[in-house]
Amino acid sequence: MNLLLVTGVIGSGKDTYAKEYIKNHPNERVEIIRFATPLRNICAKLYNFDANDEVAYEKFKAENRRAMVDLGQAMKDEMGLDIFAVAAGEKMWPRSRENITFIIPDFRFPVEFGTMMDFFVPNVVFCNYHSERYELRPEQVTEQMAIWLVEQGYQHGQVFSALEFEKIMQKYQLNLVD
Repeated sequence: MNLLLVTGVIGSGKDTYAKEYIKNHPNERVEIIRFATPLRNICAKLYNFDANDEVAYEKFKAENRRAMVDLGQAMKDEMGLDIFAVAAGEKMWPRSRENITFIIPDFRFPVEFGTMMDFFVPNVVFCNYHSERYELRPEQVTEQMAIWLVEQGYQHGQVFSALEFEKIMQKYQLNLVD
C-alpha cells in the first residue's frame, strides 16, 4: 500500500494532481479518499443536494465554504481534532496489505498527518499551481498550514517522505507557538 497526502491552498491543483497521478499510472490501482467526505455527506443531507453530484457539490461549496469550515471545526471540537483522519484511516486499514495507492487530496492539518502516521507511512505532496481559483485565505484555519508551506518556498509538486514532512511539521508547530 502507498499513501499520498496532498496539500496546498485553494486552487493550487490538489485534485488535478490526483487525477494526473491516476492518468500517469494506468497500471496502478489508485483510489482517492477524502478527509472531508463525512462533512460533505452531512452537508448534502442538511442542504438537500446529491453528495455524489460533483457539480452540485462544487456549487454548494463555492457558496458555503465558510459554513463548511465552521461545521467541520465544530465537529472536531466536539469529537476530537482527528475525527476525519481516523475515519479515513479506518476506511483504508482493511486494505492496507493490498497493492494499492491511496491519494488524499484534502490534507490540511498537522493532526491529520500525525493520525495517518499512526496507521501508515505516508508521503506528502505539496501543490502550488496557480489556477484561476488560487487563493490565500489566512483567516480560514483550513488554509493556514498550506499558506505556511507557500511562505517557506516549497515548490509545486514537491514530494516529501514521512520523515522529511515530520521535521517540517515540527518546524511549523514551533512557529505557531512563537
